[in-house]
Amino acid sequence: MTDNSQILDVMRENMTKAISFVPWAQEIGIDVLSIDRGKVRGKIAWHEKLIGDPTTGVIHGGVITSMLDNLGGMAVVSALDT
Repeated sequence: MTDNSQILDVMRENMTKAISFVPWAQEIGIDVLSIDRGKVRGKIAWHEKLIGDPTTGVIHGGVITSMLDNLGGMAVVSALDT
């Protein structure tokens, strides 16, 4: 296994830019907070437009799924050696 520190450095420098190319990630407000080998932390600020159930105010499942998909993909890339 090789050191993937260069991959992580590039990802960290460009984490905001990378997510900006995904229209729905921008629309729901995904914010990437940190990237480490195999781990990506992010957040989505609560907003009324993200509500899936108006009675409870719970965020729509698609918002959570989109966040997991985007951050999960980044986590996989961050774990690669080349």
